[in-house]
Amino acid sequence: MIKTGSPHRSRHRLSANRRNAYYKCLACGYIYHQPDEPVRFRDLPADWTCPSCGGAKKGFIRLHRYTGEEMTEHNVL
Repeated sequence: MIKTGSPHRSRHRLSANRRNAYYKCLACGYIYHQPDEPVRFRDLPADWTCPSCGGAKKGFIRLHRYTGEEMTEHNVL
């Protein structure tokens, strides 16, 4: 029998990763690091802009918290 991890532990780890996420402005390279900011990135209003260059929120990409690589639908997990 193959032993698998608890699904609750996996969800906790995933939510912890999302809390520590980095988001990069594609226009200027500004990094929004959630633990350093008062609001989670996804909770920012749609009209929020980059504090560095004024770029739109939709111009940010999520970065992998350890490698700094861009997160895509293929490498999110």
